[in-house]
Amino acid sequence: MDSTTIWHLKAVKSLGVHNEEKKNSSSFLLFVLGFLLFLEWLRPLPEITETGHLGLFMMFSAYTFFLSYMQLPILVAFPVKLAMVLYVIHVLFYTGPLLEISWIGQFIDSLKANLLLCLQFNFTDLTSQFRTFLFLIVLWLVSYLMFYWIIHLRKITLFFVLTIIFIGVIDTFTFYNGKTAIFRALSMGFILLGALYIIRVREREGIIINTKKLMKSWITALVIVLLISTSVAHALPKYAPQWPDPIPFITSYSEDVEGTVKTNGTGVQKSGYGDNDSHLGGPFKFDHTPIFKANIKEIHYWRVESKDMYTGKGWQVSGDNVYYQLDDDKVKYQLYDNSVTTERLTATINVDDEVGFYYLLNPGQVTSIENSWDAKTTLQQNNGRFSFPKNGSNSYKNYKVNYDYPKFSIKALRYSDQEYSGEIKRKYLQLPENLPERVKQLAEDIVEGIESPYDKVVAIERYFGGNGFVYDNNRVAVPGADDDYVDQFLFETQRGYCDNYSTSMAILLRTLGIPTRWVKGFTQGKYDKTLGEGIRTYQVTNADAHSWVEVYFNGVGWVPFEPTRGFNNVFDFINDDESTNDPNEEEPTKEKEKDKEPEQEELLPEEDDTIAGGKGNGKGLQLSGLSNWFSGILLATLIILSFFAYMRRNKILINFTLWRYKNRKDDAAFYEAYAKLLKVLHRCGYERKSTDTLRAYAAYVDKRLNTTKLSELTLLYEKGIYHKQTETSIWVKSLPAYEAILKNVQIRL
Repeated sequence: MDSTTIWHLKAVKSLGVHNEEKKNSSSFLLFVLGFLLFLEWLRPLPEITETGHLGLFMMFSAYTFFLSYMQLPILVAFPVKLAMVLYVIHVLFYTGPLLEISWIGQFIDSLKANLLLCLQFNFTDLTSQFRTFLFLIVLWLVSYLMFYWIIHLRKITLFFVLTIIFIGVIDTFTFYNGKTAIFRALSMGFILLGALYIIRVREREGIIINTKKLMKSWITALVIVLLISTSVAHALPKYAPQWPDPIPFITSYSEDVEGTVKTNGTGVQKSGYGDNDSHLGGPFKFDHTPIFKANIKEIHYWRVESKDMYTGKGWQVSGDNVYYQLDDDKVKYQLYDNSVTTERLTATINVDDEVGFYYLLNPGQVTSIENSWDAKTTLQQNNGRFSFPKNGSNSYKNYKVNYDYPKFSIKALRYSDQEYSGEIKRKYLQLPENLPERVKQLAEDIVEGIESPYDKVVAIERYFGGNGFVYDNNRVAVPGADDDYVDQFLFETQRGYCDNYSTSMAILLRTLGIPTRWVKGFTQGKYDKTLGEGIRTYQVTNADAHSWVEVYFNGVGWVPFEPTRGFNNVFDFINDDESTNDPNEEEPTKEKEKDKEPEQEELLPEEDDTIAGGKGNGKGLQLSGLSNWFSGILLATLIILSFFAYMRRNKILINFTLWRYKNRKDDAAFYEAYAKLLKVLHRCGYERKSTDTLRAYAAYVDKRLNTTKLSELTLLYEKGIYHKQTETSIWVKSLPAYEAILKNVQIRL
């Protein structure tokens, strides 16, 4: 028997063994192991994004994996899997009966609209449902790929390596703790690698071995090897890192970003109090870790510190740090003038036992602190921050603050003069030399015709309540090397959170000669319970970290203002100026504020950017700013799913353009279609030089297409635009030429 015959016999024998292997329990167990390995990609989602309903996605994955393993006919498998996709979409985004036809029509309309956005490469505006739909399709495809890799190819190395890299990256750069995940992945991965290698050799060589005996022997061997290797690795001495850790350098640009955002060395921002405000911007994730509880009578913000020097990228404290120890805990740090009406109140603070927060939570103008520790409380004079002794005890976690709560007179504010002292001007009118001129011009436009400094402040504060500004903690830009933080927010993005709003208001007012400083701390928090005698308990978490603006008025002092969209100024303003309506009178009264739970920083309803199961309407996954990599995965998935369409994108664009304009009859369509035609030609490789006129460009294109159609359309276009000579039914007459050009281009692609 020659070698060729032997090879054919082995191949036939291997095929028989392979088909048998597909149906036995061993193969099924390996596929289950592959499914568990895949789940390591889903488990971190609640940590690195704001994903909810993770169990639903795991259930869907298990469902599609099982159907892929069963290898049902496509005419059966496709509608069954599609039905499951629709079921998940209905659970997440719709109410009412599942079989009700109306919601399916709405979903189809949503798909059409989003596909048009994809054709326009406008991926940022894709809706919640469409992102979820794509995510489910990815899970569907992965189930097939895993079946193909494990059952057909008998190889899982690439997926295993990618899983290990994935876990390592997110463990390094996010809050996710991958210690147990890496152990699970390595254990399952090595078992899969070993088992599939044995099966692959067996099939290649045509070896017939008792399956049960084989499973018992190699599983035992693998378990023993894993136990020995991990035990030895754990017991062996380990050297300290030999190279400097690059992560602090990488994350230094976002570490402790802003008073409301911190990174804790992970490189991913989350809400909370931090010290470093030199580089503001970027998305963050809400962290609802409790910080303290407070028993108070009046609701207010919790002030921690202020900063006065704006650099164009963030805030710093000017001058040298000057510290004072408080004598008998009597405080001499004045926020308000003696003429301001105040009420002496007391707040009881109970800091959470798990939190190391060593700064005084200041509810107003502090007069004294009642505490049980021996060491002195320290005041940092140039930023107004009180620090507690870090003596290792928990005594500082419970204390009382006696403070003066102000009630600001509108009349006093409105008639305050602008004869500021030299110190006030030097510190609180400071602006960077390279501040764009359009920032100053915008401030002047907003307050045009307004004389009173107070009314100017209110006008600037209210400006952010409309004019296209959106509260968002996800898609928030970071200023580049040549960008100014305020200028970028005011004129380019108009999207951000409290840091963007408060910094912009402070700088706009400074350009008008009104002293301001940037303040950070916490909002009032969430109402917890009522203790009696008007005392209420509020729970404050990292998610309540906030920044706002203090404006200086002669004869009044430092007055807080709240520019952030979706927030209200909780301080009292008394309208005692009857000659003029109070610009603040539309704001909710203090009593109304008391009767409701305080608002936290949250997305406005019209800006609910949710997909696949999390916050917002309770059914979506919020696309966190921390999860730019996840956005990349979705985008990469979209490209994979539509790879064929992408390769033919120019032809699709041409067909879409024809479809868009061919049924229109109005003459305005001619000018819109002509402008669109130029864009399509440019995208298809017919580039127009900056020195080319329309006629020169038309001649260039006609020469390449061996036609005169574009020159004819250009002549009609110029007559209508420059000579106002529009022919009757110009679009109807021009449509054949328009179609001929596009089809000619399409043929040559």
